[in-house]
Amino acid sequence: MLLFHAADSRTLRLVLISKESLDAVRVEVSGLASYSHATVLRLVAPTFGSEAGTTFVDWPVDLDESWKPYQAQRVQVNGGSFLLESPSASAAVGTFKKRGYW
Repeated sequence: MLLFHAADSRTLRLVLISKESLDAVRVEVSGLASYSHATVLRLVAPTFGSEAGTTFVDWPVDLDESWKPYQAQRVQVNGGSFLLESPSASAAVGTFKKRGYW
C-alpha cells in the first residue's frame, strides 16, 4: 500500500506499508525535482505477528510500545526520483522537503 500526503506547500510525505509476507516491496517515485531533502523512518518486524524483534528507526519497540528517540535516515533524491525498498512485514515513511525549506 502506498499513500501520499502533502503536509503543506513545502513538505510531502510518502507512506509505504508492505503487507507481503514473503517478498520485499520496491517503489520508485518520480516527479520530485523540486524536493532536495528526504528522510525515511522505518518500522520493521521479523514476521507478521512478531512479538519480539520489531524496530522503529533501528531501535527496539517493546511490548509496552516504548522506544527511544530516533534519528531519521537521510536519503538521496536523484534526478527527481526516489527509490524506496521495504522488506516484508514492514512500513516506511518518507518525508520530502522542497529546496530552501530544510
